[in-house]
Amino acid sequence: MDTQKLQDFINEFDEEQLKENAFFGIYQYGGGSDESYVEANKEGLLVFAIQFLKATIKAEEALANFEMSREFPFKNKDNWYDEDCQTQIDYIQLAEEKSKYAPQKEYKETLLNKIEAYGCITLIITGIIILIVAAGIGVITMLKWLF
Repeated sequence: MDTQKLQDFINEFDEEQLKENAFFGIYQYGGGSDESYVEANKEGLLVFAIQFLKATIKAEEALANFEMSREFPFKNKDNWYDEDCQTQIDYIQLAEEKSKYAPQKEYKETLLNKIEAYGCITLIITGIIILIVAAGIGVITMLKWLF
């Protein structure tokens, strides 16, 4: 979608009127960010989407102009974005590549991994047996001294 089509789409909405009834917030129901949810009404979702569409237009300009900033403020300081939500978005940072992180390789258990596990278990059991034998010898020795 080209810039003009995006701008025309954005212009179809009266953002200020939407903000009057909009509500949007990002919350966590558990301990980590993987336990998150969005609570919003229709107007809040539209205002949130408009903010991202505006950033898309700015991103196209930034890619064309090398000296332009790659960070765009996210205008959520109005009354439509819940101030009490756990996650606040302050700005959008443009990434030029698909992902910063390399895909994780699938873990395959090798024979060496299995041998290491059995070796550790064998060492622990051997240590326990040695302790039991040593304790038994010590008790027997003490009983011989006493009797």
